[in-house]
Amino acid sequence: MQQHVTPPPRRRMIVGISGATGNIYGLRLLEVLRRLDIETHLVMTKPGERTLAYETDLKVRDVRAMADFSYNDADIGAAIASGSFRTMGMVVAPCSVRSLAAIAAGNTDGLLTRAADVCLNERRRVVLMFRETPLHAGHIRAMAQATENGAIVFPPVPAWLVVTVPRDWRRKSRTGETADLCRRIGQGVFASKAGLVIPKVIVLDDDVDPTDVKELVWAFATRCHPLLGHAVFNDIEGAPLLAYLLKSEKVSGHTGKIVYNCLAPDEWGEALPMRASFRHGYPAEIVDRVRRRWNEYGVS
Repeated sequence: MQQHVTPPPRRRMIVGISGATGNIYGLRLLEVLRRLDIETHLVMTKPGERTLAYETDLKVRDVRAMADFSYNDADIGAAIASGSFRTMGMVVAPCSVRSLAAIAAGNTDGLLTRAADVCLNERRRVVLMFRETPLHAGHIRAMAQATENGAIVFPPVPAWLVVTVPRDWRRKSRTGETADLCRRIGQGVFASKAGLVIPKVIVLDDDVDPTDVKELVWAFATRCHPLLGHAVFNDIEGAPLLAYLLKSEKVSGHTGKIVYNCLAPDEWGEALPMRASFRHGYPAEIVDRVRRRWNEYGVS
């Protein structure tokens, strides 16, 4: 007798993107959840849409297409606003001060905060990637209140910042040497508000994909000179959350920071050599055709 086994329901996750800087955290989360075959329900606030335009070249419709379902923040009647809609929980990435404070206070004036409040009511996990530094007492109280409500406040502390410069940067800047450019980039980054939590900067040419870890490692291995490929900044204000800091650095709030110069040598100019690889050594249409065949044969 043939038995019909009902497959388990697909897991669901709510993803919120607020107006804080760091849209990339939410975008990468959507990509990872899709690879894990987890159904995603996206809600993005209006400030989040504005930040997206500042930080990326993507349109709002592009981000919505990355999720299985998406909602307007004003749609408080959406499915995710009800506790009867079962999910694994919610991640707000990034989470602004306003969103954190609203969730901490139970202020459900929009769908993002309403969905988070519902998840907390149902004792589901809520992770808030709080993007703010430095903190005043009000921020700390809101973090404590959100934690007492059951949320997990998870401030992202990036290990590094990757900066990509166009190939013709020498013609657009006032310097012609990579060392000078990297020092200027470090001065700008580490003096900024966001730079407080950034200990390392990696500077790349635009022929390297900064979102591909393999490309990043390749550039670091082949273009960063062991003696000349870095600019060190001493006694710079930094976040005490970094695990490797000395006790004295955590107390003083000051540490050293560095910029890694992974740009092509000055002697090369703008004429970068072709890489000895399959992707870079053949026309794009041939690469695509071969990769399609590989997929047909089950080779990834």
